[in-house]
Amino acid sequence: MPARQKSALRWVALLVLLAGGFLPPVDFFIVNVVLSLIHESLGATPAELQLVISCYASGYAVLLITGGRLGDLFGRLIAIPSRRQPVPAAAAPPS
Repeated sequence: MPARQKSALRWVALLVLLAGGFLPPVDFFIVNVVLSLIHESLGATPAELQLVISCYASGYAVLLITGGRLGDLFGRLIAIPSRRQPVPAAAAPPS
């Protein structure tokens, strides 16, 4: 592999790692923005809003650790697509 191509791949890898580190704060920012809508439409108390954030953080941590462990056991080619499946299911509107 030529040196120029290796250099380009390193920059792509750096961008992917930076994007991966940027996504969790963006996710929590989105949850915090939606809290006002939850408060207005459902009449949630501050304690219930705090519970929403706590449950989201706990679920995020559990899925992150589980996905990492699956990647260790089965390889990233199997584990990465399996981690993407819960997101569309959770984002689907209720029927």
